[in-house]
Formats: sequence, structure tokens, C-alpha cells
Amino acid sequence: MGYDTFATACEAVSEQLALQLDGMDLELVRTLPHYKFILKDKREGDQAREITARCLPDTWSLYEQRFFQVARTVDLLIVQSHNAVAPVAVLCLEDGVYYRAATCPALERSSFTRRNEQEKHLLISMLALGLEAGEKALEALSPRSRKRYREELQDLLKKRPGRNRLL
Repeated sequence: MGYDTFATACEAVSEQLALQLDGMDLELVRTLPHYKFILKDKREGDQAREITARCLPDTWSLYEQRFFQVARTVDLLIVQSHNAVAPVAVLCLEDGVYYRAATCPALERSSFTRRNEQEKHLLISMLALGLEAGEKALEALSPRSRKRYREELQDLLKKRPGRNRLL
């Protein structure tokens, strides 16, 4: 996904968040650059602490755009669709569910024998976080497939050349 397409998708997620904010018991404190928000959870009442949230089109964008340092800068990811494991909590706008950090999304398995793109993203994200479930799933694959998934993971973990993008 190119940067312009990515920015447009992030903008759409932030606009949808603005529409669904009240229904999710969240209060907008202030807006930050790069589709970040400071929010308060109304469910916690007066003791609600401020949380920093970052809008992304989907959870896989965290890996695809190489935003690994996001875990240190935000408390919550707000995504349109939750399709990968993330190191921070995730709020999915599609189904309105909060997911804890390192929670696997539910995926429907088709009758095909090959993994689809969603299952591939899920497996690679579990491996990136070092989850045991990812290692077990990887061991069940053929040696050739294991090698391919490890190579894709290493490619995702490499730092991109050029200037760092801001989160």
C-alpha cells in the first residue's frame, strides 16, 4: 500500500471514529498529528486516564508500514478491521470490539488447502510477537513453507531505507 493510499485509509478510519465515538463510550480530549488522538474511556468514570490512540486501516498495517515502535508511543490502535495480532490493545470499528494486546482475531477458514492472505498475515504477526501459537502453527507446515514464512518475517522486520516516518 503506497503512502498516499495509506494516508487516505487512515483518514477514513479517523472520520469513522468521530462518528462512532459516543457509541463506544470514548471521549475525545484532543487530536494529534498523524491520525493520533488522546481519548478518555467514559466507562471508567472520573478516574479515567488519558489514552493515546492511533488510527490504522487494519492491524496488518502495523507490520506492513513497519510501525513497530508504535507499541511504545500509543496505548490503543483503532482499526477498521482486525486481521493480525498486535502488541497493543486494538479497537475494531468494523465490529465494535476491544481486543487486548496479543489477541488473535477470529478468521473464517475456507475449504481450500492453502492459507489465504488473512491467515498468512495472522501467522506472520504471531511469529513477529514471538507467540507460542505461531511457532506451533509454523512447525505444522512443510520445511519449504516454514522457510518462506521466516523469510517474509525477516523482510518485514528489516528497517526501510531512507528517512523514518513519524507515527
